[in-house]
Amino acid sequence: MHKSITPDYYGFRDEEDGVLLRVEAEAEQTMMQQAMAEWQEKENERSAALASVTDKAARQHKQQQQQQEEDGPQFVAYVPLPDQQAIEQMVLQKKKQELLAKYTSEALAKQQQEAKALLNKQ
Repeated sequence: MHKSITPDYYGFRDEEDGVLLRVEAEAEQTMMQQAMAEWQEKENERSAALASVTDKAARQHKQQQQQQEEDGPQFVAYVPLPDQQAIEQMVLQKKKQELLAKYTSEALAKQQQEAKALLNKQ
């Protein structure tokens, strides 16, 4: 029974005649074209959706600007912000407090507070 089974039975040597290679190449080409067409279609949909979103946002921004121009100047509260030196000073002060709390005892901290109170320092 096994004597009549040749390598052709298992599909060996199918590429030797070149027919299978041509058929596979044609099938691969059509599949590649279909995939590219699907990708192009999705890309067009995505770009259209993105364009509509940006157009909508631009229209809303333009409407807000026109509304502000019609309403007149808006009231803006002046809030003083700390400058860079003040921020650095606050960070340094906080670090000093953390180190002081880490390396000093409660009794020493209490003595320092009493001394500052006597000297009227904050």
